[in-house]
Amino acid sequence: MACASIVDGGSTKPITITSEVLGQKFVVPIQTGMLFKQVSHLRKINLPRSGDQWAEKVYYKVSLEGSDNAQNVQSEITGWYLAGNFVFGGLIGYLVVDPLSGSMYTLAPKEVLLSE
Repeated sequence: MACASIVDGGSTKPITITSEVLGQKFVVPIQTGMLFKQVSHLRKINLPRSGDQWAEKVYYKVSLEGSDNAQNVQSEITGWYLAGNFVFGGLIGYLVVDPLSGSMYTLAPKEVLLSE
């Protein structure tokens, strides 16, 4: 195994979405613009931290349903991938395990606050 997969493993990461508008649904489309999730008021949801391709970053545009106000959430390299593989995981962790599992990334920001 590679370091990021061991310490911070899993193909998804949770983000918290909150809104000042009660009862409004959130829309989280994936890169292609297709609807991914619709959730209500305060929600912690798990989103994939990488795409289907090797080491593919993902980008989300979180918004209130029917609103143009949106916040971006995207993949960023995690420190466990950089430092951990240098010390523990080695070349296989850098090139194979963490990129294929998505563990090389985290999602930022972890909290999204939307207003109308």
